[in-house]
Amino acid sequence: MKKIIAVFAGVLIAVAASAKTWENFVNVGVRFPCNPLNLEAENDGGKVKISPIAGIDMGYTGVHENGFSVRAILDYGYAGSDIKFGSDYFDGMNLEFLAGCGYAPIHDKNMFLGVYGIFGINYSMFEGSTEILIGNRTKNEYKYTFLLPVMGVNGTFIYTFSKSFSVYGTMTAEIVLPGKIERKVNSSSTKADLKSSFLVVPAIGVSWKF
Repeated sequence: MKKIIAVFAGVLIAVAASAKTWENFVNVGVRFPCNPLNLEAENDGGKVKISPIAGIDMGYTGVHENGFSVRAILDYGYAGSDIKFGSDYFDGMNLEFLAGCGYAPIHDKNMFLGVYGIFGINYSMFEGSTEILIGNRTKNEYKYTFLLPVMGVNGTFIYTFSKSFSVYGTMTAEIVLPGKIERKVNSSSTKADLKSSFLVVPAIGVSWKF
């Protein structure tokens, strides 16, 4: 999957560099995931809920004069979970990279609207520790990592106020495909396959046109 993303990113750069008439937008904003990821392990029936919270949304949008458009998204944010040891729930981070291509039915001086098919990776990590008093106090270190392939649809709207300053809004509907979970307790670890899930992520922010 990493090799596929690297190749696709190279294609995006090559297309942007070689296009005769190409408009580019770079955006920074805030994302607001609408729902938690309800994940279930296929082999042991264990269930985990990951709740991505508001985070940073960064991205690139490019459009050719014929309407062909490419899109890349990098999101990073805090995430909660229902992973619990003792009285504490584990918190962590959520990172997502998406890329795709599509068509922009509207792309004039002030307004842009593009629709894309996208794919990529959703990665989450949660770490924590608990102390158990059995004779001498024992401290256990826990680490959960989730690596999930993603595909879906993205819609992006950009309104340009001046030559280069714009605002944008975007919505991504993602099917989170079966992926992997690794549970690590101290030096031992176990892995499991995860069933698919669904995630909706809107974002808003500012954009620079060049």
